[in-house]
Amino acid sequence: MAKLRIVDEAKAETFYQDLLRGLDGRSCVTFGNNTKLVSLWGGGIALRLHHTDVVLITPDNEVIFRTGGYWTTTTMNRIHAVASKFGYRAGIKNGIPYLSGPGIDGRMFLDFSPAVTCVVGD
Repeated sequence: MAKLRIVDEAKAETFYQDLLRGLDGRSCVTFGNNTKLVSLWGGGIALRLHHTDVVLITPDNEVIFRTGGYWTTTTMNRIHAVASKFGYRAGIKNGIPYLSGPGIDGRMFLDFSPAVTCVVGD
């Protein structure tokens, strides 16, 4: 697991509040192809692709990325869409998922297996 810190906590809080407004009191909002924004028990919010929560956002501004073992372009695009809000990039290079951005010397190649998460936050 790789842990990174979001320098701008206000930005993280704003992002979380924007997602809550997007849910508008609903438990689930469908958008894109096979993608949902889902309200989780305990106040968390998930970006779910098919049956995998590829991004989890907690009320304390932790952002967790998972591929569920699916290293597809769509999975990485969904992860990148959120990571980019905090100045990070996610993608696949030579068939290997990576995360790059502030605090990372070059590109960090990650094994995004179902049991491995990358946490951006405190």
